[in-house]
Amino acid sequence: MTATPARITLVAPAPNGYDARTLKTFLETSRGYFSVTGEIGDEAFGCLHDEILAANPALKDLVALHLSDVMSGEPMHAEANGFYWLAKAAGIKMQWGPDQDQEACFEIFCKHCRIEADEAQAIVDSVAEAYDEGKKAIALSLEVTEATKAAQHKYGHAQAVKAWRGHLDLLRPRWERQAQEGRASLRRLREAQQRDK
Repeated sequence: MTATPARITLVAPAPNGYDARTLKTFLETSRGYFSVTGEIGDEAFGCLHDEILAANPALKDLVALHLSDVMSGEPMHAEANGFYWLAKAAGIKMQWGPDQDQEACFEIFCKHCRIEADEAQAIVDSVAEAYDEGKKAIALSLEVTEATKAAQHKYGHAQAVKAWRGHLDLLRPRWERQAQEGRASLRRLREAQQRDK
């Protein structure tokens, strides 16, 4: 099953602070993912989500789906990007981790996965516990060396990723429902535009 590609343009007054008079919002699914971008004359363009939502709060759910698969609703690179933010939020040190602090990473993780803070915290706690248990699984009777610490981290990391994958499996049905709702919203917007012509 595939979704009918959509390209819808909405026009609203530009927010204060811009010389341009209009904000154009572009809603698209033609590349296989939801895309919500904007243009304010030649002054601003791209992911103008704050401006778009100020002009049209009803687009909140579609903005949340930005860069998510149009059929599955899965956020772009859900496993890798999710773990990138999740690891820092869980206090797991990564060689190539984000520069943001733990709290900011937690907020980005919530937004990326489209989940509330309490659910995200449960995931963070679960993954942190899997990491700690994985580290403990490496024989502690061994002499503590840098190699032992690296092996503990590597195994703990693997267990944390495994736990994250389990949570992903639980999130996927919700994401699929959100994609269905997003496609339905786009259909309604397209039908409204056609009626207004």
